Amino acid sequence: MVPVLLTEKQVEAATGVPVASLKTDRSRGVGMPYVKLGRRVRYRADDIAAFITANTVTPGKAAAQAN
Repeated sequence: MVPVLLTEKQVEAATGVPVASLKTDRSRGVGMPYVKLGRRVRYRADDIAAFITANTVTPGKAAAQAN
């Protein structure tokens, strides 16, 4: 099955992370996983969903884990 690939602009619209931040993160080797197709950069929709899930904070949960 071919994955759904998103452009930087689509990721920005979905996450609120500016395109400039996506570029900076890539150059630093951090942030969301991405795919290089020649010169083009794309993001797998499943990877973006997983990134959002992994970075979801539940109020009160962090404080409980600190104790």
